[in-house]
Amino acid sequence: MLELVACCIVFTSITLFPFGLGRFLDFDDGVETSLVVRSDNIKNPRYFSESFRRLLLDAIEVNGGINDRLFLSKEERILYIKDRRQIEEMMDKLLFVRIPLKIDKKAVFLKEVYAEEKIVFAASSVIRAVSGKKEVIIGENSVVKRWADADELLVLKNNCHAGKSITSGKRVIISSGCEFLRIYAPVIEISDCVEKTDDDSIVCEDMHVYKKIVRNIKSVAESEELKNTIITSHNLQIGENAVVYGDIKSTGNIKICKNAIVTGNVFADGTIIIEDYAKVFENVFTESAIYIGAGVEIGRKGKIKSVISREQMYIGVGSRVYGYIGTERGGKVMNKDGIF
Repeated sequence: MLELVACCIVFTSITLFPFGLGRFLDFDDGVETSLVVRSDNIKNPRYFSESFRRLLLDAIEVNGGINDRLFLSKEERILYIKDRRQIEEMMDKLLFVRIPLKIDKKAVFLKEVYAEEKIVFAASSVIRAVSGKKEVIIGENSVVKRWADADELLVLKNNCHAGKSITSGKRVIISSGCEFLRIYAPVIEISDCVEKTDDDSIVCEDMHVYKKIVRNIKSVAESEELKNTIITSHNLQIGENAVVYGDIKSTGNIKICKNAIVTGNVFADGTIIIEDYAKVFENVFTESAIYIGAGVEIGRKGKIKSVISREQMYIGVGSRVYGYIGTERGGKVMNKDGIF
């Protein structure tokens, strides 16, 4: 029970962290000061997997022998998987998988799964939770009840439900039709090309963020370059191919048109729309919904950034986020026809 309470506290901390970003922003009028997001407030998004894994690995060796029980909220039986023929249609024990495993038929996993090698779940599987030391591949139309985590690549194929969180130490690929709440990885790819396992993202140079403020404008023209931070009480549109070298904050809606670039943060009280192939190099946060088109990039490789909405989030195939994605009301990956 104490472990369950601790998990709830940490999960709440992870959830609420991005919503406090605005408290750490410095928008002093006309002053060239740095915009600071305090990294010491970031909780470990992979806490659930790492905590479970630590408990499991500590429990399996007792007095030099192999233990077949683990106490979580109650005592659980451990089944060691050494042959894929051990996998049945209904698995009611905690699984410790010691071999590379490709599961050919759908199954229901009522307890947690830990895999030391690559594990592939069949389509239409139901998975309580999975922690993988290497790659974890989840077949189309599957349901994750709680969380899924991998040290290396984690893939959710089409039309999966991602549970409370999906996380990876390296990269997540999530495909069209998938529904999610929270995602974390240094590289998050929204892609139907799940067989392409190489990371082709590149490290971008830092882009200057100007802090001198321009207030209450309604638009930035197509192809215009603006070297200011924008604070406005109006709905704001950033035109196609425009570049804003600064942060943006609006009490209304924000629309970033195709191929536009914002080098700083984007914060809004209203809806944020980011059209196809636009780029935002820092955090994106709204009290409302976020619509992200195809081919959008948010953040930069090697930097952990957040895309957070208090309401819904829709994101198009071909987009990429470096860090966190979170939504309180649920998110969905749209198909190749896109959002707009």
